Amino acid sequence: MYDVQEDQKVKLASLEFLDYAMQWWHQIVMDIGLNKRSLVVSCYDLKECMRARFVPPHYRKELLLKLQRLQQGPMSVDEYYVEHGSFDEPNL
Repeated sequence: MYDVQEDQKVKLASLEFLDYAMQWWHQIVMDIGLNKRSLVVSCYDLKECMRARFVPPHYRKELLLKLQRLQQGPMSVDEYYVEHGSFDEPNL
């Protein structure tokens, strides 16, 4: 993906859409052609369009509240590391 231009990344990503997402994307493309919507030229633009359509407005607020309520358990980070090993690989 490093040698792919940003607008081509959007095209490649949209090829993976299925069912309703594909219908939604075709409508976005039509709206762009009719100048009802600005161009989607980057992956960032695509993600913003997708968030606006598919992520409920309350979701971000819920995630922020969940983060604010996040608490560390009784072990220190070092104790957890000793007990569970590397953070990169789960203990099986």
